[in-house]
Amino acid sequence: TCVAFESIASDLDPLDTNGNFSDVFVRDLTALKTKLLSANAAGWGSGTGDSYNAAISSDGKWVAFNSDAGNLVDRDFNNRSDVFLAKLNWPLTITVNSATWQIGDPFPNFTVGYVGFRNGDGPSVLDGSLTVGTQANQQSPAGTYAISASGLTSSKYDVKFVDGTLTVTQRPLTITVNSATWQIGTPFPNFTVSYGGFQAGDDPSVLGGTLAFNTTASA
Repeated sequence: TCVAFESIASDLDPLDTNGNFSDVFVRDLTALKTKLLSANAAGWGSGTGDSYNAAISSDGKWVAFNSDAGNLVDRDFNNRSDVFLAKLNWPLTITVNSATWQIGDPFPNFTVGYVGFRNGDGPSVLDGSLTVGTQANQQSPAGTYAISASGLTSSKYDVKFVDGTLTVTQRPLTITVNSATWQIGTPFPNFTVSYGGFQAGDDPSVLGGTLAFNTTASA
C-alpha cells in the first residue's frame, strides 16, 4: 500500500535539495520507504518550485500532482503551474538462497526467492533471463563465497538483487593406521596407513606436511 502526500520537509529523501519548496512524495507502507516524486528531469535533485495537490490512483500505480517547478520535465517554458502524472514502480527484492557445497561434489543448483510481487504477479511478468553464479569453482578452497543474481528487469517493479552465501566445506578424509604385530627382540615393523575419502583421482601427494608415526611401545 502506498500513500502520496506533499511536504516542505527536506529530510525525507536525499534528492530533496530545494529548501523550503513543497514537494510531492510517495510512502510505501509495506517497504517503509519514502520517495521524492517531484524530482527534476535529470533525476538527481528536486524541483525549482512548489509541488502540491497529490492524488494517487486506486491501484496505487499512478500519482497526479500540480507543480510550479519548471525543471521536472524538459522544455517546460510556460512559467505556469502544470499537471504531472508519475508512474510508481513497486519494490521487488530477489534474494539468492544461501547454499553449502562440499569439495568434490557436483555444484548445487542455485535458487532465488522473490519478495514484493503484487496482485498475483510472479516471475513470469519480469523481463530478461535470470542468471545466478559464484566465483567459487571446483578448485576453490574451503571458505565462504558470494552467490550473485542478475538479468531480470521490469517496467512495473524496481528490482533489487541481494546476494546469498555459498559455504564451501572440506571433504572428510580418514587416515587409519594399519594394525601390526611386533615380536620382542625383532626390529620394529614399518607402520602403514590406509586412506578413505579421496575424490577425483586425488592421492596422498595432494596433502601437505610429512606423515609421522608414534606408538607407546618401545624396544
